[in-house]
Amino acid sequence: MSSRPTRDPYFRTCGGTDLQRETYWVVKQTDQPDYCFRFVEIQDTPGGLAALIQDDTGYMSLDTGIFDQDFVEQLTDPEIIALAMLSIHG
Repeated sequence: MSSRPTRDPYFRTCGGTDLQRETYWVVKQTDQPDYCFRFVEIQDTPGGLAALIQDDTGYMSLDTGIFDQDFVEQLTDPEIIALAMLSIHG
């Protein structure tokens, strides 16, 4: 998260995390393998706003607060993003 983003975010979470469409993220938890997913878009659902994501099994909706957790981070290294793309789309 940057205090001076290079472009306006597609969506800003309640915790202040800026989201852009088509970005790749990883959940890193102790004693668990890394879980990579792609953020697709925000959906207006009966339960409120939800983040539509894609992983290796398909699409699902998550609470937008997931992006504000310490164990979730956006992937920025092109080589790591390529590996995440292969695992999700491969």
